[in-house]
Amino acid sequence: MPTIPWQGRRVLGAITPLLVVSGALVLMTWVAHAVHVRAGPAAVLFASLVVLVSLRGRLAPSLLAALGSVAMWDLFFTGAEVSPADRTVRDIVALGAFCAIAVMVSHLASALRKSEYRWRNVFENNPTMYFIVDKSGTVLSVNPFGAEQLGYVVSELAGESVLKIIDAEDTMSARDHISRCLAHVGTSMSWELRKRHKDGTMLWVRETARAVQLGTEAPVVLIACEDITEQRAAQEKLRRSEGDLRWQASLLDLSHDAIFVRDLQDTVVYWNRGAEEMYGWTSEEVLGRVSHDLTQTIFPVAHEEIRATVLLTGRWDGELVHTKRDGTRIVVASRWSLQRDAAGQAVGVLVTNSDITSRRRAEEDLQHARADLARVGTLTTMGELAASIAHELRQPLAAITMNGSAALRWLNRETPDLIEARDAVSRAVREAQRADEVIRGLRSLLGQSGARREPLDLNPAICEVLELVRSELRRNDVSIRTVLDAELPAAFGDRVQFQQVMLNLVLNGIEAMATVPERPSILRIHTERSGSEAVAVIVEDSGPGLDQSIVERIFDPFFTTKSKGLGLGLSICRSIVEAHGGQLIVSARPAGGTAFRFTVPIAPQTAPAQPTSERQAYA
Repeated sequence: MPTIPWQGRRVLGAITPLLVVSGALVLMTWVAHAVHVRAGPAAVLFASLVVLVSLRGRLAPSLLAALGSVAMWDLFFTGAEVSPADRTVRDIVALGAFCAIAVMVSHLASALRKSEYRWRNVFENNPTMYFIVDKSGTVLSVNPFGAEQLGYVVSELAGESVLKIIDAEDTMSARDHISRCLAHVGTSMSWELRKRHKDGTMLWVRETARAVQLGTEAPVVLIACEDITEQRAAQEKLRRSEGDLRWQASLLDLSHDAIFVRDLQDTVVYWNRGAEEMYGWTSEEVLGRVSHDLTQTIFPVAHEEIRATVLLTGRWDGELVHTKRDGTRIVVASRWSLQRDAAGQAVGVLVTNSDITSRRRAEEDLQHARADLARVGTLTTMGELAASIAHELRQPLAAITMNGSAALRWLNRETPDLIEARDAVSRAVREAQRADEVIRGLRSLLGQSGARREPLDLNPAICEVLELVRSELRRNDVSIRTVLDAELPAAFGDRVQFQQVMLNLVLNGIEAMATVPERPSILRIHTERSGSEAVAVIVEDSGPGLDQSIVERIFDPFFTTKSKGLGLGLSICRSIVEAHGGQLIVSARPAGGTAFRFTVPIAPQTAPAQPTSERQAYA
């Protein structure tokens, strides 16, 4: 049989509805005329035909039906008693009415068909398994994706019992689930069960269902299914790996270290006797809990970073701070090892913790002893310095006193000798200038004006200072927050002097925050570029802050707010910074505390840094 070309098929498809409409018009006209239908009922019959044709949603056949109906009605069912003028008006009105019916009905039918088509596409092409079942469990509808997931086509499941695809062990549960949904219309419910593929394999699915009632019909149950077979398999692997670990428990209990195992969600699945003795919680109290929350773990870096290292390299070791059941804090040397199953999949982390609190306390005591020894040396040096200052200043001060007394005697005579008094006052001024030179020499000495200048990377130098005061920070429970610009250009100066300035500012901040124990002690250190020729370092504490009157004098020599301070530290810091060509300033923070900011010139011939897009934060 010859095949019709596609152009011919298009023409045939276009004229077929017109031929069908024409035939329907002729047939209806013949039947109505044969039974002698009057003009009024005939108009109703033709209008019904227009509506029926328009319900297909195609405008051309609808308009043809309207035009043909008016023509047939006028030719065969209206009498000649009407005048030509009236007949023309009547025909125009009838044609308008019929065409309006055709346009409106075809438009509504077309919109409904498009909406139905769109939602049917959503239902049939959605990559989720959907079922609609009635109260008896019969499948009223299933989308093609859902049928394909189970190895069927839609026609093989529609009209069948949904139990056909339910595992035999879950059929009773499936009936109960449908009954509960129908008893609570409009309420969403969820459960897990097994479905059988056409080839006999099993799928675990999580079903979310809701019973709905459409009009007066009996309620039906809409079911959306999610394939969780792989998730169930992973859980089963984890359970098997946990079973493999249990036989090792007796050996791990012999260790004095705390040993426990966490799954990939940080939930404890094993807790040995050493952990019970170290932390105070029994195994029954810990299993199923998140270990970090239980021990209030303080990490040296972000936990996510440590987790990523373990998953990448298989291990991590470092020091952590834990809180025991009785509230005591301990420092532990922690070693993490990634555990894998026979297939090489990660299933958990084995953690071994050793209590090194005593060792850390001994190290801190040693550092305190060294610090005390350094303070003794400082005090000894300051004593010698004070003696030297007294010796240097004794003579000019004595001369000032003597000349002042002489000036008073010359002025107290009956006839004051102004010339002698003027000479005495001039000598006193010269001696005061000499004392000032002594003080200037002392500041120059303390500022080490002959320091070595060279390119200097500030960020590592700051980290070295923080390492030196680590025990002091821990003893005072001070948290460090640093934001060090990774693209900071090299500064130009003496590394040792710069670190002296940093050490002084950090220790001052620690001592200031110790006076407000009710407020968290947080020391913030920032580095940033300051214009095109300098870099800046900002040290901020959360202490009590400074009054404006103190801010104006805080850099003066021998001025101090401390009961045991000498008042030289900040003066020396300012001398060092200014000797480098920089500036040291202080300001009060709006949230409380004090901020010191000093600048250091950029090293010569340093390439201009690009605008910093990212900063590296250290906690």
